[in-house]
Amino acid sequence: MNDLDDELSAGIDDYLLSLADSLNEAQRQLNSNIVKDVSGTAIAYQLPKLDFEMKMSLSMQNRESVNSSSQTGNDVIGRLRPKLMAQTINKFQDTSESAVSIIRGSFIAVPVNGGKPMPRIYTEFQEVASNQSNVKKIQLFVTLKSDAGELVEDADVEFNLDTPFGATSDFTMSSDTYLESGIVTTNRFGLATNTLHIHENDYNVGIPLIIDAMGQTDTILIKE
Repeated sequence: MNDLDDELSAGIDDYLLSLADSLNEAQRQLNSNIVKDVSGTAIAYQLPKLDFEMKMSLSMQNRESVNSSSQTGNDVIGRLRPKLMAQTINKFQDTSESAVSIIRGSFIAVPVNGGKPMPRIYTEFQEVASNQSNVKKIQLFVTLKSDAGELVEDADVEFNLDTPFGATSDFTMSSDTYLESGIVTTNRFGLATNTLHIHENDYNVGIPLIIDAMGQTDTILIKE
């Protein structure tokens, strides 16, 4: 019975995950269509709720074999012993059980950023003086700002370095190439600053810098 429970649970999980994936895809399509009102303010649409109902019908049938034996012949008279005939009759007894289960639920949307339009990532960078001749030092400035011009404060901005485009499998990034911080929180001006140290060899090849913030991603190629 435990194997059956596991199999049914896996099926339910797959069903719920497929519903969630479909809901996310529908919301992504809504997010990609930017609509502005008469004042020029961007309007974001959010799917509020998705109700679902899943009905499962389970039936189990069991067949048991019932053997019965019968004997025929004459009673024993005196010293004579009559020949007895034995016959086995196979009979089957069927039993069945059924059950119905109904699962109801809802996916309720929790608007990101309080339902406000998602901010955009604006990135600027400039080279500053470095203490090493073969290592460049680049100052990064990332600003989070919505289409309405609202600056986003106290938001985490994640910085990552990726493998260069078209690089072979044996490419190794220099240990002198690194970011001073992996995650930086924006200040009251919606600004997050970071510093990239990049070896001149990597600088010549070009290193992709990936910036993630509030579900948005921006990729910049740092190259000479």
